[in-house]
Amino acid sequence: MKSTLKTSLYYLLFCMMITLLCADTISVQGVLRDPLGKTVSDGTYAMTFRLYDQATGGTALWEETQGSVQVLHGVYNAELGSVTPLDALPFDTTYWLGLSIEGGVELEPRFKLLKSPAAMSVLGSENVFPSVGPVGVGTFSPDAALHIIADSADTKLHIEQSNGEDIIVVDPAGNFGVRVSTPAEALDINGNLKMRNGGAIMFSDGSSLSSAFFGGSASSLTSNGNTVITTDADNNGSGEVQFKVGNTTEILVANNGNVGIGNGLNAPVVKLDVNGDISGSIFLDKDDNNYYLDPSDANISAIFAGKVGIGIGSNTPNAQLQVNGSLVANSLWIGTTSGYPLEVLSDQLRTGWFLNSSPNSAGAAIYANSTNYAGYFEGDLHYTGSLTGPSDRKFKTDVQPVDPVLNRIGQIKVHTYNYKHTGEAEKMNLPAGTQFGFIAQELEEIFPELVKDEVNVYNKNGDNVEAEPDMVEIHYKGVNQIGMIPILTAAIQEQQAEIEAQNALINDLRQRLEALENR
Repeated sequence: MKSTLKTSLYYLLFCMMITLLCADTISVQGVLRDPLGKTVSDGTYAMTFRLYDQATGGTALWEETQGSVQVLHGVYNAELGSVTPLDALPFDTTYWLGLSIEGGVELEPRFKLLKSPAAMSVLGSENVFPSVGPVGVGTFSPDAALHIIADSADTKLHIEQSNGEDIIVVDPAGNFGVRVSTPAEALDINGNLKMRNGGAIMFSDGSSLSSAFFGGSASSLTSNGNTVITTDADNNGSGEVQFKVGNTTEILVANNGNVGIGNGLNAPVVKLDVNGDISGSIFLDKDDNNYYLDPSDANISAIFAGKVGIGIGSNTPNAQLQVNGSLVANSLWIGTTSGYPLEVLSDQLRTGWFLNSSPNSAGAAIYANSTNYAGYFEGDLHYTGSLTGPSDRKFKTDVQPVDPVLNRIGQIKVHTYNYKHTGEAEKMNLPAGTQFGFIAQELEEIFPELVKDEVNVYNKNGDNVEAEPDMVEIHYKGVNQIGMIPILTAAIQEQQAEIEAQNALINDLRQRLEALENR
């Protein structure tokens, strides 16, 4: 009997219902009869169901085989989607159902899926809900016009344009985004927020951001404590604070902290850049021409803290203090505490520059005292007087004669060379042209006492007073050229002693030769 069904059976579908457009399964019921109109025998049958988007021909959009569908008095019930899920079909168009029995050919005609009354209320070109009352998504007991219950990991609400642009998104955490696909805060808006008829944004600590309509003659910020205005919150180096009157920026705080006051100062170049006059109690216009720092209270001082460029005779100072012209001072101290690293004095006992916290050399033009270098000069050093140093016996102990050095002097190599002026050497200001001298590493093997490890330090940021100093050390070996003098003197003395001994030997030989000749 089943073999006959494979070729000649036709079917009737007399009841079909789609419970929801997004239902997981569809319930189908029908009657199986043979070609003579007699219902088939009771039993189980293998049935293959297919869905098409057209009445004849075409390709199946969905297919599943249920291997043992119970048939009683010719009637069968099947739940489409119980084997192969229906979630790949959008159900936004009309579908036709095709059926094959026991692997036979598909029976004709296909059956058109009909809409149930519930489905008619949500499917159609008008997208209208004709019924009245709450609508529930994920709940059978909605308590609002639209009540949605979703899994905690699901997006709660998503409205988008036909072109895919997000309009409203409520994410699993409850963040609400307007024109934002992934809101990062409780309310995340891509665009302007307009509050009509004034109003205020109130905060739990009592502070508020209010409009003029809410209670003032101008827009205002109110706070019970500090009022903080923050720009560049992401710390990416962009963003500034602007205070405008109309469309004109009158006060600007740049991202680097520079403050500009006055129309036109869009990029202040120093910490305080004012386009206009400055008036203050300690700035007095004494002669209608020049301004002086002249506090009326003798205990008040003008203090500049930090890297503030002050130019005297210069509109673009390259240092914290730049003077283009003469500087006259009876006493100028530069430092932070008593005892200054730079002291310029002019009195009866001392005149000149003293590079020390406590100068103690009367009459010295420059006096320096340091545990490392008393003076470090990059470039040539010229002097017209004599160069002296302490050599008094009272300062010396363990005085010993120098060991013979003439043989070691003979091992010293003297070279001609040119200094490099690239890389680290560029920062050393080394002389140009052919030079005569030693290689420190070679001399160190013979006279290690004359070679010393040295270091030069320079600032990578140069004269940029706005940048923090970035100090770099250059390590190298230096030679005590003056220390070679006593060694060479000892070598000359040794050589002279040898010459004198040889002369004495020559004289003795000459006398003996003369005595032999006179016999």
